[in-house]
Amino acid sequence: MVAAMWIRSTMTYRLSFALTLFTSFCVTFFDFVVILLMFGRVEGLGGFSFAEVAFLYGTAGTAFGIADLTMGSLQRMGKRVRDGSLDTFLMRPAPLLAQVAADKFALRRFGRVAQALLVLVWSLVLLDVAWTPVKVVLLPVTVVCGAVIFGAVMVIGASALFWIQDAAEVTNSFTYGGNTLLQYPPSIFAQELVRGSCTVPLAFVSWLPALYVLGRPAPAGCRTGRRSRRPRWRSSAAGSRASPGGRGSARTDRREAEDSGMSSTEPFIHLDGVEKTFTVRRRAGLVRREKREVRAVDGISFGVERGEMVGYIGPNGAGKSTTIKMLTGILTPSGGRLRVAGIDPSRERTRLARRIGVVFGQRTTLWWDLPLRDSYALMHRMYRIPDARYRENLGRCVELLDLGSCSTCRCGSSRWASGCAATSRRRCCTTRRCCTWTSRRSAWTWCRRRRCGSS
Repeated sequence: MVAAMWIRSTMTYRLSFALTLFTSFCVTFFDFVVILLMFGRVEGLGGFSFAEVAFLYGTAGTAFGIADLTMGSLQRMGKRVRDGSLDTFLMRPAPLLAQVAADKFALRRFGRVAQALLVLVWSLVLLDVAWTPVKVVLLPVTVVCGAVIFGAVMVIGASALFWIQDAAEVTNSFTYGGNTLLQYPPSIFAQELVRGSCTVPLAFVSWLPALYVLGRPAPAGCRTGRRSRRPRWRSSAAGSRASPGGRGSARTDRREAEDSGMSSTEPFIHLDGVEKTFTVRRRAGLVRREKREVRAVDGISFGVERGEMVGYIGPNGAGKSTTIKMLTGILTPSGGRLRVAGIDPSRERTRLARRIGVVFGQRTTLWWDLPLRDSYALMHRMYRIPDARYRENLGRCVELLDLGSCSTCRCGSSRWASGCAATSRRRCCTTRRCCTWTSRRSAWTWCRRRRCGSS
């Protein structure tokens, strides 16, 4: 749904999209031009003909293009962790991976897929292969499974960016570098490199299935034989699941008892001795680093009843934001007990996000590059709001803030509207400094005229 909105936004400027798509097609085609130039001087490359090399290029390039089209936005994970914008995704009731992958969906990357697919079709015309039903089915399966493998590598690399924010190039060495590696025959590379590609396992993207289609043996560095060793953990795991008094059964029962519902006498927000400790490492020498613990929240206990309005005030560094992030499930408490609407936020963040609303430091939860009305429509579907209530709240918001034509402007120019509950009536609303624009009528009028083009 988010990706569809980005596609719709991209197609607003059709000429710009056509130019960027054509540019993407041409830039990636230069990789194949190198292969064309090489075969202009030689008749074979590592014992492979031009059609066979083109087949390797087409399968690897198409698989990588599909993965880059769907998961390419994960490369910005490190930047989002640094600037704190990842918290915005965690506040929405949707899977984090799906949100990050669909954010700023770039349809222009389809140029890479189209170019590699064109080379693949060309190679199939030139190849002289004895096709069997197994090989015919294996061809699309190779492309799909290759895209899944590349996507999995991108997800693993994005996960590493939580700890190493500037290590995106390391991930690119396995994705973009692996794509370049698989475009050439394995016979021209060292056996150690081929063995390493089987371990990652990039060789399963195109080398092994493509060599099977071409009727060639597997690379010397890859083992394709099946092992008949029975995993030892299967019987023990099955026994623990089958035992009525097992650890897994006790954990499940305890969790169901805790999340069965909210007691009528329990406060809507309940904290009991909640603590949060961060580990900070400082350089104490050329190699040695010192580690110390910083206690951001120290044994906080309070409760907020339904319908209460509470101000949580304190100096900078007192732990206000840390407490709010623990209440929303972004951070996990180091100790104590915490419940919001009878839900443990750290365990069921998505379920809780459907019932609360949060604004951090004027950081809107809408999409800056999409029209305001489209962003509210996404929230409508994401929070599963009934149509009648959505139309009622949206009309109230437009009338109250005098949005008018601003509803078709981008959310980046209508950030002050992010504090309006236009999509739903939340059970709980937590805000930090969210009244800046609405309290200054002159700034509101100036920004509305400037952004929306009114005189």
